[in-house]
Amino acid sequence: MRVIGGPSSTKLAENISLELKVPLIKAQFKRFPDGEFYFRLLEDVKGEDILLVQSLPPPQDQHIIELIYMLETCRELEARNIIVYAPYLAYSRQDQRYLPGEAVSSKILAEAIQRAGASELYTVDVH
Repeated sequence: MRVIGGPSSTKLAENISLELKVPLIKAQFKRFPDGEFYFRLLEDVKGEDILLVQSLPPPQDQHIIELIYMLETCRELEARNIIVYAPYLAYSRQDQRYLPGEAVSSKILAEAIQRAGASELYTVDVH
């Protein structure tokens, strides 16, 4: 197993890597002048089991798109298994439809994470 830390959780990913005694994969993050996210893995992940660490606190939408980019990239580069650890999981409040026509945001987010390539999702703070 190898660990990748997202922009919202780089220090946590480093600590997890040290605690588990597994390598931390180097990655590059930046923002283009218009604010769009850039992500690049600096190491090969083909055939690897990956623990992707990315918390989803405010600004939630920004952190979610970063997670989706990282997941899709790992999947496209043929990582074997991608486990997501999102200590704070955004959009968990709406876990059912209370009024007709409401979006069930927790379900939508979980399915998006799965479609992007996650085999498992772990969290701590489901509010």
